[in-house]
Amino acid sequence: MENRVLSSNPRHRILAAIMMTDAVGFSARMSVDEESTLRLIDRDLKLIGELCEAFEGTLLKSTGDGLLVYFVSAVQAVSCALEIQQRLSDLNQDQTGIPGLMHRIGIHLGDILVNESDVMGNGVNITARLQTYAKPGGLCISQTIYDVVKARLQLNASFLGPLKLKNIQEPVPAYQVDLLPEDEGADGHTALTDATHPIVVTPEATLALAITGLQSNTHYPRIKKLIFAACQQVWENDTAVLDQFELKSLLETMRQRYPTLAALKAQLNRIVAGLNRRAFYEAVAATVLMQLEPWYRQTMELTQMVGELTALGLAPAAPQPYETIAITLELSDALRVRKLLYCICHNIWENDRNILESCSLEQLVRQTHTVAPTAQDLKYQLSRIVKRLNRKAEYTRLANAIIEQFQRLYASEPELTQISTPTGREAIEVSSDVTSIEQFPAAVQDMTTLHASLSVPIISAGEVRPTPVPSVGMADRHNLFGLRQEIMRYANPLRAKVLLYSCLHGPFSFSRQDWSALKSQNLDQLLQEIFDYCPTFADLESKLTILSHCLDNAGENVAVAGAIARAMKAYYPPDPPCSGIDQPPVIAPSPSEAAALPSAVLSAPPDQIQTALSLPRAG
Repeated sequence: MENRVLSSNPRHRILAAIMMTDAVGFSARMSVDEESTLRLIDRDLKLIGELCEAFEGTLLKSTGDGLLVYFVSAVQAVSCALEIQQRLSDLNQDQTGIPGLMHRIGIHLGDILVNESDVMGNGVNITARLQTYAKPGGLCISQTIYDVVKARLQLNASFLGPLKLKNIQEPVPAYQVDLLPEDEGADGHTALTDATHPIVVTPEATLALAITGLQSNTHYPRIKKLIFAACQQVWENDTAVLDQFELKSLLETMRQRYPTLAALKAQLNRIVAGLNRRAFYEAVAATVLMQLEPWYRQTMELTQMVGELTALGLAPAAPQPYETIAITLELSDALRVRKLLYCICHNIWENDRNILESCSLEQLVRQTHTVAPTAQDLKYQLSRIVKRLNRKAEYTRLANAIIEQFQRLYASEPELTQISTPTGREAIEVSSDVTSIEQFPAAVQDMTTLHASLSVPIISAGEVRPTPVPSVGMADRHNLFGLRQEIMRYANPLRAKVLLYSCLHGPFSFSRQDWSALKSQNLDQLLQEIFDYCPTFADLESKLTILSHCLDNAGENVAVAGAIARAMKAYYPPDPPCSGIDQPPVIAPSPSEAAALPSAVLSAPPDQIQTALSLPRAG
């Protein structure tokens, strides 16, 4: 059949139902038996051409083993395609000897540009891509076509979801359409009861719908930040990092970490509680939960069914090579490997050898696979840890060894490139000021802190923060590394800095001047000034209590103040035993002092108010 374009106008646009056909495995058949394959394709294309003409279609061109046709009616286009597949199926059943060819058909409603030698337009490109999604002997039609014809035709259709088509910017929702099943009743007639055949919606299609809903939301960038935080246990503001992760991969990771909607909701609530724009992100979290609810429900039902089959011995779980990976990694620097894996699993850098060796390496491997279910997740987690360590070259080597061994768990994914040793600005020492707020425009940031040493740690579902136990006696104030780490572990680092700064200089006003002053001081400097400013632990505790009520989000400030006080208690002399000496009388604040205090402060015990007022202000 010759290539031709039926158009009397040299160039014009048409809004039409575009149909493209393609012979399955044509090139392979040609390499085996060229003569008979050419005979079959000529027969099939002649039949397709005749049927298209009968259904008032216009041939645009031949693609060699397929045809490009347009119809002015979408109903005619789909009816023609169904008739083509039925007639080809009948021909192949009647064929003796050489098996016949099967064809795929794609249909889309779109705008095309026709000239004397070719046909172009985005509609043609979409149709060509949809055709590749059709089953052999079936159709793949766009949502637009389906909406037009569903009330007029009996369709055996299943929703494929929004398809990401090559070189097409926006996802295209589409349906798979097969020939109607021949379900005959007792009288021998075909039983068709509905105008439109029931649509089978798979979990994959439901997830695709959820992704489309989330991505079309005007607040999608912040939606992705929140989802990323739930997946990776850190808050990430760097869009370059966020763009490396597809939303689908993040959602699948998140469902593995939080298999129920209740667990996901609890975790999102924990994250939102640590954000500045809390009310806004509560609405964002509600949007995420609403979009994901159908997918979660379907996957829960499927998981339950698989579990029942597994219990009956009908679907045994495939073994995972965790033990093999653990044995191989044990041959490397096992202690440092444990440190890296422990940090991924618990978001805490652990140096205590006893704690590390009490953990089974196989269990750490298993937990790491849960936290990082994709190869990209694992590389991200290891990279963010390694670039903040002192012995970067050594830990980079071990991180790459871990990636190499874990690759067998990600066999279906492309092999990852190795982590390069961080240099220059990326080489941040673990002992550096983890509360640095460089590039901190106060009105822009979503989180109350940027990145701590290992970014902003977030509690995972079901995790309970342990209460730090103060050491016996008085700790050394000349080395505050342990104190700083303990405060960061149990409190939001930036909120802790704001609270300490307020103790020294009065309630933080969140003005640009205050942010600039806060940026100029690291956490160590603030802690040393606090020790000079509050000579006793009682002074410190009282000051923290008062100031926590003077700032916004008093509830969160009280929790942070408690964590700071517990951590710093070990650095103060133990309280002297009671000797029966009378305590000084409590003096209530004067009316002018009381008027200057927030009402929440006045509810504190009088002795704490007096202590806070009596301490001199630094600077």
